[in-house]
Amino acid sequence: MIKKCKISLLITLVLVFIFTIFTFIVFSAEKVKTIRVEATGQAPLQSDRGLTKEMALKDAFRNALEQALGIRITAATVMENLTITSDLVISQTFGHLLSYEIINEWESEDKFFITISAEVSSDASWWAEFEGTMDVIRLHLKDPLLQESYTIPDQIQLGALYSDPLIVIPVKGKDYYILAIHAESNQIVWKKKLPDKLTTPLVTDGKWLIAITTNQVICINLQYGWIKWRHSLKEPVYQTPAISNETIYITTQKGSLLALDLKKGKLLWQNRTLSSFLTAPKVAGDYLYFADGDGYIHAFDLSIQSRLFKKLISPKLKVAPTPTRILTYLSWSDQYDRIAAINSVDGTIIWDFKGQPSSTNTLVLSPYLAQDKILSVFINSKESIIYLLDAKTGYQYWKQKLSVPVTEIAGVGNGLIILNTWRGIRILDLEHGSLLWSSKGSGLKTQLLASEDRLYYLHGQTLDIYH
Repeated sequence: MIKKCKISLLITLVLVFIFTIFTFIVFSAEKVKTIRVEATGQAPLQSDRGLTKEMALKDAFRNALEQALGIRITAATVMENLTITSDLVISQTFGHLLSYEIINEWESEDKFFITISAEVSSDASWWAEFEGTMDVIRLHLKDPLLQESYTIPDQIQLGALYSDPLIVIPVKGKDYYILAIHAESNQIVWKKKLPDKLTTPLVTDGKWLIAITTNQVICINLQYGWIKWRHSLKEPVYQTPAISNETIYITTQKGSLLALDLKKGKLLWQNRTLSSFLTAPKVAGDYLYFADGDGYIHAFDLSIQSRLFKKLISPKLKVAPTPTRILTYLSWSDQYDRIAAINSVDGTIIWDFKGQPSSTNTLVLSPYLAQDKILSVFINSKESIIYLLDAKTGYQYWKQKLSVPVTEIAGVGNGLIILNTWRGIRILDLEHGSLLWSSKGSGLKTQLLASEDRLYYLHGQTLDIYH
């Protein structure tokens, strides 16, 4: 009897398992559907016709996905304070374009057009997984070699960015201007003259490029280089702006927070603080954050355009916060190297990490968030101290000393940390902090941009490309 019951129970369990698998397969089949759409892409005509067609085809792919999924796709690697804040989206997205065929190709006076019929998967569940993920890049560079070196016509200025497939570089010659260079062919795609020098790094949402000069905000089409609008500034701006939900957020040197409409450049609203210094604004969801010269962290609810909280952290807090929807991360130097996490809604301190004693002239980079870890760099004239902490608890994984000042964190991903320093590039192992590779270089006015499989090192009039 017991044996018979066991057999019956086993049969029942097998049937339940088969039914569960069948239900899952049916449900998945119903959930993941395909859509057939037609989309047109375009690109500026260039001497390399194969490259022109490739750029137009990429544009058509993106338009097909936007049309099918009903969401806006960005291929940009956005740079804020010369720190990568988003990548990965376009490679994940292209995985949902199942097949395509070219229907038509034609040219105008200066553009090439291509129309495709594409089959697209309608399952956009990946979007929820990656939406809000910060500072994730897929680097495959453990031992890069200098493959190419190019001379730029004039002197490279600070504030360049990489936005696939373009490297966008501020340049000073007889005039100030911006060069957009194709990252694969190294050909100049467009050139745009500026009225004056840039006062902040360039930023982009993947479609529009924002350049801020001494007294103007200029919106430029990233792909073709034509100017969409100009907005006159009444106060100087030296901090990197933020772009979110078709709005540009700008902090001025006279303590104002400005919100401009990305489509038309009109001032939407303005909020004035009592401080004469504000850090770069940072956005996470509907909330915006910045620090002021008195050591306060400010948070605004953008959905209702009102202050969320204002909290005193430390008079030594001088760099922009790194926010997420749950926690916001801060770094400063008082008598010690300090890193803290506060609640993003009410400013409550969640954890407060105290590192080694620091000097009065220690400089600090904004915390760098790489998934579940926080990277923070403290710099003096001869060396840098780097900490890697657990983002949730503040637990220290490791501390590393580099005998050179670090100028920027170019990227973190695939177990690597990519740094620019006074004396060239440094690549560290993310797990242990050990130095894996270094290059030669010198000077403060160097910039390092990272893509998936390349590093772009800009110095003087030279662009070096490491594979």
